[in-house]
Amino acid sequence: YVFADDTMFRGNSDRLEHLDMELDAETVDMLRKYKVFSKGKFPRLRSVHIQHDPSSHTRLSVEAFM
Repeated sequence: YVFADDTMFRGNSDRLEHLDMELDAETVDMLRKYKVFSKGKFPRLRSVHIQHDPSSHTRLSVEAFM
């Protein structure tokens, strides 16, 4: 993820259907800060594939992004 904020997610909440990302701890923190995956924010989102680097020792859960 090349942005320091939620730039990539702006303006596409009505169109985003699939998401595939590789996350590190910094990105997880940023997604939380901007509440990118708040309930109802992406009504058409049907599939999310998240890869996470286990060596970062950050535990991920769906709630982590709410």
